[in-house]
Amino acid sequence: MATLSGNKVKDTYGSLLKLASNTVTSTYKAVEDGSGNVSGMTISTTGIGVDSLKWDTTPTVSASATSALFVESGDTVYRNLGTSAFSDLINLSAGTSISITGSYPNLAINNTAPDQTVTMTASTGISISGTYPNFTVTNSAPDQTVSIGGTGGIAVSGTYPSFTIDGSNVTGGVHEEMFVGVPETSYPLGAGGSTIVALSLADNTSETTSYHFGTAPAQIQRMNGGIGVENISGVKQVVYVDMSAFVDVQSPNSDITYTLERFDTSVWNSVKSVTRYKGYTGTQVDSFWGIFNLGIGEALRVVVSSASGNVILLQQTQIKFEIKETGNII
Repeated sequence: MATLSGNKVKDTYGSLLKLASNTVTSTYKAVEDGSGNVSGMTISTTGIGVDSLKWDTTPTVSASATSALFVESGDTVYRNLGTSAFSDLINLSAGTSISITGSYPNLAINNTAPDQTVTMTASTGISISGTYPNFTVTNSAPDQTVSIGGTGGIAVSGTYPSFTIDGSNVTGGVHEEMFVGVPETSYPLGAGGSTIVALSLADNTSETTSYHFGTAPAQIQRMNGGIGVENISGVKQVVYVDMSAFVDVQSPNSDITYTLERFDTSVWNSVKSVTRYKGYTGTQVDSFWGIFNLGIGEALRVVVSSASGNVILLQQTQIKFEIKETGNII
């Protein structure tokens, strides 16, 4: 710096640095020379600002320092980065038939086994010819003979690939199934009494139990608790119901009502009901029948009741539920 000794202020003022106005405050003020030229520096009571920072002497290089200065929103900030921030190497590992040469940042990845042999294996009716990379796959047995035969009234005509299958002469049998339900016990009925007739398990060997006839798969089955039979076929069925009820009349002028109820998968509804009046005592037989539609998952059951009482539905009673396919008669 030039000395002020022996110089007059008026001759050296232009070389002196000063603030643009007044004293140093918390506001950054430009530093000017005596002629009012603005320098690249500002100053306040809290710091010094520069338009550009130039090092006249290059700072010492450190191989271990991990801290650095950064500019954030115009302010200088200090941050410790850690050693990983200064690692500029990329680690690549070679794999099967792949090699890596060179050094960072110039690396070369090489396929050390290009154009590998491709093997194709022929199979039944398939042949392969040619060499890599040009192969020909050939169906060596195209248009094989297809033979279709008909039995049981099925007629087959035509030649490959167009056949006609005619089933108009099929005379196979239709599905028939019958569940004959026998009450699990006798049912005494008092005045105003009512009860659901529970059917015993089918045995097919004893005359005192229920029977189930037909060919699997079953279309109907006894419900849990034996309270009726349900359609398990997955399609709508036509069911013929025929009941022979044995009744022990305990006193004359008694009555018994037979009600057939259908379960619509939600509630039980009456579909047919008949009342028989008894003028004398002893064992008597009543009949009850009809044809009913049974939807998917629906069920049928019999409920007996009496207004007068003094009657017993005996265990000899049998209730037949029979399914026949409707066919194509109409």
